[in-house]
Amino acid sequence: MKVKHILIEIFPRLLWVVEFITLVALESIFFGGPVTTSNNWFLFIGIFLTIWGIYYLVTTFYKLAKPMFTKELVTDGPYKYVRHPMYVSIHILLFGLGFIFFSGLWFVIMIIFFPIWYIDCMLEEIQMTDLWGQNYIDYKRRTGMFFPKF
Repeated sequence: MKVKHILIEIFPRLLWVVEFITLVALESIFFGGPVTTSNNWFLFIGIFLTIWGIYYLVTTFYKLAKPMFTKELVTDGPYKYVRHPMYVSIHILLFGLGFIFFSGLWFVIMIIFFPIWYIDCMLEEIQMTDLWGQNYIDYKRRTGMFFPKF
C-alpha cells in the first residue's frame, strides 16, 4: 500500500479555515459583522441546516476515527452514500449559517469556493485511486461524489 499524500490530510482542512475566515472577514468589512435575519422561515431553515451539518460532520469524523490509524478504506456510514461527506457536511453547515445571518455575499463566496473544493476532491480521488486501486474504483462506481447515486 502506498503512503497517503499530505495534500489529502491537510489541504481540505486548510480550505475550510480559509473559506470561513473569508466569509466572516468580508461580512465584517462590508456589513459591519453578521446580523441575524428577521425572516422567521430563513432563521428556521438556517438553524435546521446548521444542526444537520454539525450532526453529519460529527458522524463523518466518527466514522473516520478508527481508519485514521488502521489506514483502511471507509465505505460505510456517511461514506456509503457519498465519497466526500465531510465536504457535504461543511457546506450544509455553511448554508445554514448563511440563512441565519442572511447575506448574499455569504452565498457568493461559497459559490466561488465550489470549483476549488471540486478540484481538491478530484486530486484526493486520484490519490485514493493510487492508494486503494480497484477497491476505490469500484467504490466510485457505487457512490456519488457529493450526492447519492440512485
